[in-house]
Amino acid sequence: MALLISVPLDAYFWQEPLWPELWGFYYNAILGMSSNWGVEPWYYYFEAALTRLFVNPLVGSMLVWEAVFSSRTSHLARPLMVPSLLFMAVYSLQPHKELRFIYYVVPPLTAAAAIGANNIFAKRTKSTRLAVKAVLVGSSVLLSFAASTGMLLISSLNYPGGEALAQLQTIIKTSPHPNRPITVHADVPSCMTGVTLFGAAANNHNTSIPSLSLDKTEDAIPLDTPEFWEQFDYLLIDSPMWIAGGHFTQLGVVEGYAGIELLKPGMRAAGYNLELNGPTEFFGKAAIVRSLRDKVRALTGGWWIGPRLEPMIGIWKRTDA
Repeated sequence: MALLISVPLDAYFWQEPLWPELWGFYYNAILGMSSNWGVEPWYYYFEAALTRLFVNPLVGSMLVWEAVFSSRTSHLARPLMVPSLLFMAVYSLQPHKELRFIYYVVPPLTAAAAIGANNIFAKRTKSTRLAVKAVLVGSSVLLSFAASTGMLLISSLNYPGGEALAQLQTIIKTSPHPNRPITVHADVPSCMTGVTLFGAAANNHNTSIPSLSLDKTEDAIPLDTPEFWEQFDYLLIDSPMWIAGGHFTQLGVVEGYAGIELLKPGMRAAGYNLELNGPTEFFGKAAIVRSLRDKVRALTGGWWIGPRLEPMIGIWKRTDA
């Protein structure tokens, strides 16, 4: 019944008879074309992926196995575990592997871990070993919450393209503008980190400011043509080396997450060289982290451990209009 609804709908939008899920399976699994995007060893999902899917280390190392091998809970846990492990085993046969391919095992494995945790707490008064396990489970929940919160804050620095687009809209709101749509070119790194048509159209309902006309051309031939660049009012690009025509001035830069850094007294932070060529305006959440880093280093005598920031997306304005 689902296919009777989805296939005609997809076929209409693609303008050809199409079952997208079947075609995707055929392309990736049968033809093996997914290998063009990298390969991982067969044990990748079991060794590395599960530890990344579950922040709480006890899920895979203790709780699931507690549920599976306990006589009280095995009849509940095994129907959850067996299909999940078989699913991962089948997908392990594919050379190309991604976490998103096995997200479906998270709910059943989490349920199995919950069964194991419940079993431990139900028996925690029967022995010192079980009491210690119960304390470890309770502590791991709090530690996992803290780790997840930190990861959430850090992951918010992974979308400099989206932040650059939002900042550009703010700039347009507060600047004189022509009575026509503003033309903006966004390069591939910008589009991969948050620039979307939805974001470009976010303020199109506001008649007091012009709408954005977003271009996402990535073909090399037009990008090498000076006339191509002369049509844009603003650029969202990772490097000025791509600009082949027109005159543009950088209004600022949005930095992004590039790992964790440990700074000692006297060490310069990543991205400091931007300021050597003159004042540089920093936008986005990374600008807040940069300010916090400077304040912390002032209090600690130069020490800092936190997100490493590097310039990702520059905002450029045409100056020869």
